[in-house]
Amino acid sequence: MARFDIDLADRALSQTGATWAFHASAVAIGGHGALLLGKSGAGKSSVALAAIGYGAQLLGDDLVRATADDGQITLTAGENALEAIEARGIGLLATGPLCPAARLALVVDLDQSPEERLPPRRHAAIAGQRVPLILGGAVPSLAAAIVMLLRHGFADTT
Repeated sequence: MARFDIDLADRALSQTGATWAFHASAVAIGGHGALLLGKSGAGKSSVALAAIGYGAQLLGDDLVRATADDGQITLTAGENALEAIEARGIGLLATGPLCPAARLALVVDLDQSPEERLPPRRHAAIAGQRVPLILGGAVPSLAAAIVMLLRHGFADTT
């Protein structure tokens, strides 16, 4: 792997066959999903809530599964997932129906902050699949950026 990559399998709570369980939140737009990783209190639910406010759909909060199949990774909610998201200091907010599944298109690591204003492209990998990685700690426009990336991807600067 390149020097900026992380192995998502190392961040999983468990693995059963080709499915990994993560303590994470996930949002999706148009079948493209973002997996939000971080320690308890890192802001996973808060970033997901803000992304929902920008038009994303909740895929899962607290437990998210990633399954490798046919050369892609599919995100789904864990068992007993609620159609709700935690708003710290407010309570559980209804979200409407969860997105049933989405292709993993983006990983956000809330435990790390970018050092550069325009950082190099980073990637996360699992089951041989690489997806863009954002170091999202202390990024003020993170939720809006996630929604833009799920809709349009990175700008081509070549």
